[in-house]
Amino acid sequence: MPEKETALAVMTTQTDYLVPFFQNTADDTHCAQATVRMIRKYFEPQLDFTWDELDRGTGKTGLHATWRMAGLIWLQSEGYDVQVIETLDYAAFAHAGVAYLSKVYTPEAVEFEMIWTDLPLERERAKTFTDLVSIQKRSPTQADIEQFLLQGYLVQVTLNRNRLNGWPGYHGHAVLVKGYDASSFIGHDPGLPAIPNRVIDRETFEASWTDRHLVAVRKNSTNWSDQAPLIDRSEGSANSHEAIAH
Repeated sequence: MPEKETALAVMTTQTDYLVPFFQNTADDTHCAQATVRMIRKYFEPQLDFTWDELDRGTGKTGLHATWRMAGLIWLQSEGYDVQVIETLDYAAFAHAGVAYLSKVYTPEAVEFEMIWTDLPLERERAKTFTDLVSIQKRSPTQADIEQFLLQGYLVQVTLNRNRLNGWPGYHGHAVLVKGYDASSFIGHDPGLPAIPNRVIDRETFEASWTDRHLVAVRKNSTNWSDQAPLIDRSEGSANSHEAIAH
């Protein structure tokens, strides 16, 4: 077995990356941009991005929430390896819009998309998205998240924030998964409320992961393990706390 595979094989019980944290903006419309900001600051610590720059890179308009398409194309153009697993049929969405979403999303999720996102713009983007980004068209699993993390990727998922926090209803919400152990996933939740290093038990994670997609991202590099510092969570460790920015 190659040396790298051997190293990965002994890391299967837990892992957690030392990722800078950025919280959502006060208008509660930048959770996706916050996760992208964390990703870029982690892999390219010499760079800083303003919210305006992140809005342009991710294709955000006004107070709308953001679909992932424009941001993933941007990351890929900036030298990132982008892996997507999901069942959404982008061609069908581009053709039928809400009529298609109504077949694959819950009524609450469809209502959220209609109110909070720019669906005509996202339909236009969907026409070319699959030509630009490779997608495994299947339902992702928790095991997929673990394997990507072990390979040095950070993983962005959309969770139902209301279910995650024990509230009624639906609110689509981007969370960056950066670690796991046998019972939980460890994520940076940009909020609101913002919760860095949020420990989410696997049952709650699964129940909240109703938008079944997964985006795994890492900077293209042959030495990814050298740029992926792990958190030493032993008591008193100098690496037991992460950078937190707003």
